[in-house]
Amino acid sequence: MQKILTLLSLLLIQITLLNAQINVGSSRMTNLKAGVIKPEHLNALRNAETLFVLRSQDESEIEKWQAVLDDVWTINKITAIKRDDLAHYINKANKVSYAFLGLEGHAKIVDMQSTSFTIAHYYLHLSMTGDEIPYSKKELKKFETKGQTPEPQFETLTFARIELYPDGKLVKLADQFRNNYTLSENKTNEHMEYVYKEAKFYNWELGFLKNALQEVNRMLKNGETRWLFSEISNNYQLKKVRKETLYVPDYMLIKFNKFNGNEDKRVKEDKLFGAYKHPYELIDASKLSAKILEAKKPFYYFNYIRSNTDAFYTVTNALTGEIIYSEYDPGSYNIGSKNIKNINKAIKNAR
Repeated sequence: MQKILTLLSLLLIQITLLNAQINVGSSRMTNLKAGVIKPEHLNALRNAETLFVLRSQDESEIEKWQAVLDDVWTINKITAIKRDDLAHYINKANKVSYAFLGLEGHAKIVDMQSTSFTIAHYYLHLSMTGDEIPYSKKELKKFETKGQTPEPQFETLTFARIELYPDGKLVKLADQFRNNYTLSENKTNEHMEYVYKEAKFYNWELGFLKNALQEVNRMLKNGETRWLFSEISNNYQLKKVRKETLYVPDYMLIKFNKFNGNEDKRVKEDKLFGAYKHPYELIDASKLSAKILEAKKPFYYFNYIRSNTDAFYTVTNALTGEIIYSEYDPGSYNIGSKNIKNINKAIKNAR
């Protein structure tokens, strides 16, 4: 009986372990925890309509995006919209129940003795407008003194955050912006205009995002939370990767220069994957995305996301979106052979 209970406990741990790259919870700033989502806020989300804000490059294929969103997002109604139409919904957000799933970010300014620089993170943020935040008596007095009428202010409810992998150009440009990382503002937001219209994110592929949204949707429907920096090793599925081809997006070989943002150089494939002892195939990210969208049976792919100095390494089931392996490596600007060795070890030791 004790052995059975032990086995059940181990199985439960394996099922409920959290995995990285995706945060499901009430904390947008995820340093310490995912954040517990209040039942009333989750109910509000279920009764809302989620608006997925497309980037300019995707607007010509809005029907394709809508079809994928409808297929994987079931916690509430979801609609793909153009960013130029966002203001229409923002103005109605306090009257009609909308949730917003769009590109956002945040930055921290690091001050050194002779200079300063910006550490910026970009992600898809699922949020809603919450209750009105009352002004304090002191704040109201200031408005009265200036003869101004305060505009209503509302809390932002966070539900999930999916990390994105910006190219070196945006990493360097972020230091010039230093502000304006929100989805929408009352004034012209040059930063987010660039992010939505021109910036490159290596993992901004419909197939990759489909899998991420599958996981977020599943967890929200089950009322679960997930911390961004947790790790996982799903032994049951990792055993399958020993003999099956592990697909790897070719941007994995990009070598980032932390001093100038240059990404012209490439890591040698045999140097990076020399320690990997199982079948794998380097593939163009767009082709891998298409393969995910067409999947009728499970296959697995390896992905790497660099969110400034935070590095996330994952192996994903392309059919279900489940992340079966994840590793978090802080303070890293480039993938290294040690990370590949860790994955190889996890696959080898899977029982």
